[in-house]
Amino acid sequence: MIGNILIVDDEPSALKLLKDILTADGHVVRPFNNGELALRSIYPVAKCAWCMGKAKYFV
Repeated sequence: MIGNILIVDDEPSALKLLKDILTADGHVVRPFNNGELALRSIYPVAKCAWCMGKAKYFV
């Protein structure tokens, strides 16, 4: 199964290696060397998914 993957590692060589391996397998990879930045990048998506799920129950 191919998917979108977010990886976080503060070691640049490990981050590059993981990105290269996962990209070679066809995944879309979003690498971050900072956990806070990674969380900020997914917050709008997570919030949107939560809102959509919440709205489904009130329709």
